[in-house]
Amino acid sequence: MTDELAKEIDQISKEANELSLPIVIGSLDEEKLPVVEWEIGSTQTSSTYLALAKNLGCTFVVLERYEFDQEALNDLNPKPTEEENDEKPEEVQNADRPDLERRWEKLVNEHASYVGLLYAFDLYYIGDGICHKYDREASWYTKLAEAASALKEEMRATEAEMEVEIPDLTEVEIEETATQLAHDKLFQSATNQNARRFAFKKKFPQIADEHHAQTTEIIDNAKGIFELELKPELEKTLDTQIIDLAKDGLHKEQIAKKLRIPVSRVKKVL
Repeated sequence: MTDELAKEIDQISKEANELSLPIVIGSLDEEKLPVVEWEIGSTQTSSTYLALAKNLGCTFVVLERYEFDQEALNDLNPKPTEEENDEKPEEVQNADRPDLERRWEKLVNEHASYVGLLYAFDLYYIGDGICHKYDREASWYTKLAEAASALKEEMRATEAEMEVEIPDLTEVEIEETATQLAHDKLFQSATNQNARRFAFKKKFPQIADEHHAQTTEIIDNAKGIFELELKPELEKTLDTQIIDLAKDGLHKEQIAKKLRIPVSRVKKVL
């Protein structure tokens, strides 16, 4: 298997040697300098690139080589990473994609013989505070990257079709949810809307997440059910408990402590 980039690097090294420009292996942090990326227009571009380096008084050129290995192959894999997959709905995470996966495996097998070859290289030099970058990519790698990108787009389109939009709750479902919420002890003890929302999210986390736009309607319905239907009956029951405890000889403070209510509430009955 011919390493096309290795041959090109050899040619560039000869040209650099003729200009007394050493080429050193290394890397460069591009974020710390303004970068000019050279457009590769012809085989003569590298000659022009090196000639400018010489004219700018550069003493060396940096060469960064990229070898094709398993890591480089993994970077092209169209399958989502674990982190990306965790953000998708469960039905998408567990979906089988036999055709797309088979085509990716075919690409992997076809390019197994390229392992160990250079798939890209970068040249750098700094002149007048500006980094001049000359980068090349092997033609076979460009085709592989394009094929992998096309597979990834197909995979995304397939996943988009699987992500079914969740319909709004019906009036019946809203009423049933509100009724259950109205009977919840934490909801009944809430004194403001924020506390009611907290109680709702704790009791119905999935509904709160999937039907955020209908949350207020559910909470308001539950509040109405509690105040108009449940609270009067609870008040009557509490009144009876207070009277019974008073008959047993407990004074107001003892009754309040036993029932965990304010003394003022006991005084309304006794």
